[in-house]
Amino acid sequence: MLTISKAIKAGQGEYYLSLAGVDDYYTAGNEPPGYWLGRGAAALRLDGELNQEHFRNLLRGLAPEGERKLVRNADHERRAGWDFTWSAPKSVSVAWSQADPATRERIEECLRRAAAAGVAYLEAVAGISRRGEDGRSHEAARLVLAAFLHSTSRAQDPQLHLHTILLNVGVRADGTTGTLEPKGLYRHQMAAGALFRAELAARLETDLGLRARRENRAFELLGVDPELIAFFSKRRAQIEAELARLGQSGGRAAERANFATRAVKVARPRAELFAEWQRIGHEHHWSAKELSWMIDAAFPARRVEWERAATSTEALAQLTASQSHFCRRQIVQAVAECAQGRGLGTEVVLRLSQELLQSPELERWGEHRGEVHYTTREILALEKSVLATAEAMQERRHFLPTHWTEEAIARHSRLTSEQTEALRHLCAARGGVTLIHGMAGTGKSTLFAVAHEVWTQQGLSLYGAVRQGGAWIGRGRRHSQHHAASAARAVAER
Repeated sequence: MLTISKAIKAGQGEYYLSLAGVDDYYTAGNEPPGYWLGRGAAALRLDGELNQEHFRNLLRGLAPEGERKLVRNADHERRAGWDFTWSAPKSVSVAWSQADPATRERIEECLRRAAAAGVAYLEAVAGISRRGEDGRSHEAARLVLAAFLHSTSRAQDPQLHLHTILLNVGVRADGTTGTLEPKGLYRHQMAAGALFRAELAARLETDLGLRARRENRAFELLGVDPELIAFFSKRRAQIEAELARLGQSGGRAAERANFATRAVKVARPRAELFAEWQRIGHEHHWSAKELSWMIDAAFPARRVEWERAATSTEALAQLTASQSHFCRRQIVQAVAECAQGRGLGTEVVLRLSQELLQSPELERWGEHRGEVHYTTREILALEKSVLATAEAMQERRHFLPTHWTEEAIARHSRLTSEQTEALRHLCAARGGVTLIHGMAGTGKSTLFAVAHEVWTQQGLSLYGAVRQGGAWIGRGRRHSQHHAASAARAVAER
């Protein structure tokens, strides 16, 4: 998973430096030293282990040595950067917690390489620097990131994740530097996160022999004990308990619950944590021995061409299941999600995405919010069929007597003038297509409840269609006020 923070200030960089060890971080309670990432870092001659003063200077908008400004607002109150956090699925963290030191290092390297693949994608498609008066001119830029590998959740459970702090300094093609325009980075967040997960699953399979299975939009490793995963998911349990207490759900509510239940992160020696984690693993009868069995398991060889074809087919079906058009980043995201558990990494995913874009099955739909969108020939044919049906229905349209509508308006004196106007519009005609559009809270449920009375008097049968989970669900109810009103409201809102 990839999360992107709000902009951070220069002083917030001290948190990452405080946890990053230099020498004996394993026993001192620190995390590993930071390191540089991104083509922009290479352009500034930053490579390998992170120098803390160089990091502080870049957060301030200065050159690594602090001798000159890289951006106009250097050393002022400014957006210093953003925290891009790449988190491994829980089963990967649990497996890592039970591994011997050599295997742990190999898992960590897989995570680093996967995050680097996600960063490379973001740099290629959304690395943009601003130039000129008020930053109105945008041009491609190489990115500078400081990476910090962390290993625990705030509940002291194993949670392998990599913080990559994107410095608000981009290196342009001509070697000049300037601040970044982050909108595109947020826009491509889901695609980059999916690429990271696909690359991580593929590398764990290639480098260690571990197999993954796709779970919704993510993956988990085959063979890791579910009870041990649940035990080491205390932080998730805290967030879910807070959501249940508040009676809320959804991404934003989860983010609020996360912050509301956050405890101060306490640094404990890694040696102490591993001893505790592995004791718990033995109690659950899943430890280094069981992990070694997974690594040495003789899985059937991959049918690579079949896996690639199945990924493309599944991705296109996923895209068209809930939307009529989509852009390149959505194609990349869908292909990357479907590649998880198939042994396909970033390079293959991007190639399959490009092939899908060039497929004769796709046609250019148009531009939407600055991005080119595509659709399939099948969807175009369906849309044409729907339009033709609507036009034919419109030709058969005939008007009904109005006394039922007026009697209903008289019975429901609390209807607003807009509701009564909409009711007449809905109930005066039969056989055509009539649309009602209204914002949430404007009384559509009340309107359709009254319309139901009129339609019942007219002898009509009512059928509702409610969009749920990306699919349309039809319900047939004769003379059912509740279902007709709620279904019609859902259609009107969408």
